[in-house]
Amino acid sequence: MKSPQPFGDCVPGAVPAIGTCHLLDLIVDESIDKQPEIYIEGGDHATLIHMGQSEFAQLTKKAQRGRFSVRI
Repeated sequence: MKSPQPFGDCVPGAVPAIGTCHLLDLIVDESIDKQPEIYIEGGDHATLIHMGQSEFAQLTKKAQRGRFSVRI
């Protein structure tokens, strides 16, 4: 019997919108917390999800935060 794909609601090769929906640990770069608007992939290669900072903060309130990306 073939095991189910871990991201069955995502197109192969696409990133899940919010990993916590798939019981994944989530790490958010601190710089994102300073952005007024957030855009993330929607689980396929064509959908872009847009939300305000307060919505993103609510979705990621239990995420670990740190500084791991830099602007060049």
